[in-house]
Amino acid sequence: MENATEVSHISPGSPGYLGALQREITIQWNNEPLQGREKYQALADEWSSGQTPDTVKRRQVILS
Repeated sequence: MENATEVSHISPGSPGYLGALQREITIQWNNEPLQGREKYQALADEWSSGQTPDTVKRRQVILS
């Protein structure tokens, strides 16, 4: 998010920020090596499959 702000000179919450953020995310994704993109895509597919990933299932919530 910091890169989006630095490159676009648009602060979060301002009109146009989400567009600048999306452009920065796309640039970062395209610069990621293929192996990294495959890893992230596999994680996204697991998350979207309707099953909660094991790492999330193991998280513990403490209510006070």
